[in-house]
Amino acid sequence: LTLFNSCLSVLSIHFFRKFIQLFSDSSPLQQSHMVIAGIYLGIRFTDFMLQRKNTELLNYIGNKSSVELNCLIYDKLLKLSPCCEVKSGEIYNYLQNDSHKLQNMMSSCPNLLTVPFLIIMYNYLLFQYMGIAFVFGFAVMILFLFVNYHFRKKFSLYLKLHLKQSDQRMRIVTETFNNLKVIKLYGWDDVFMPRIQKTRDDELQALEKRYHITQISQTLLWLAPIAMSVAAIGAYQYFNDSFKIEDMFTCLGIFTSIQNPMRMLPVTFDNIVETLNSLGRIEKFLHQPEINKA
Repeated sequence: LTLFNSCLSVLSIHFFRKFIQLFSDSSPLQQSHMVIAGIYLGIRFTDFMLQRKNTELLNYIGNKSSVELNCLIYDKLLKLSPCCEVKSGEIYNYLQNDSHKLQNMMSSCPNLLTVPFLIIMYNYLLFQYMGIAFVFGFAVMILFLFVNYHFRKKFSLYLKLHLKQSDQRMRIVTETFNNLKVIKLYGWDDVFMPRIQKTRDDELQALEKRYHITQISQTLLWLAPIAMSVAAIGAYQYFNDSFKIEDMFTCLGIFTSIQNPMRMLPVTFDNIVETLNSLGRIEKFLHQPEINKA
């Protein structure tokens, strides 16, 4: 359904060009002109309604997957052997953070198919309408994607560090609450408070680095379509003596449409990397030995 929605988005570009040509045509208004306008508006309306339906279905699947995973964790917790070294803070992270990542991934999973499809089709249309000038815009897009790939690798490293620091903080906080009466009895407040504060500072430092990498990556991909359009249109003006209004408006529409897929790339990549790391932690927990009923 999402792929069909993407095909409608690409098809609307073609009818948009036909619609713009009506204004440059000196012939009187005909019935075929009204048909083209009606088809274009119908495609845009269908595209909008399908997007709403896709969002609803993906949210339902994501929520259901997250709840089912939480049920699996609870079921494992009831069967867990007492010899396992699993802290309650880690269980809290599994239920509140890690399982929620599955919901985000299920919602963005179709982007693995639709985003490359849209980028390839939009670039093909740009090449068809702009000719050799498209190469300059395509080179700019490749450059931005290559630089962004470098930051994506760093993001994966800082994500693992953040998850590790989060588990360590929750472990110390849980230990403190479990022994709160003993700590207050012996006056060990000054001993445990610095431990909690240190793990919290380490977690925030890892989160800050991860946040900076994400912002740089998203900024680059927000700038990529703008730089791509400037390079392509500038080259088109240099190599051509005249402009066709239908080609220029269509290309501007394509540059506007390609922004969304390119901006979804880092979000999709982040969701997948975070989910794989979280599911790896949950998988390790699910492989813990259980109570021997025999």
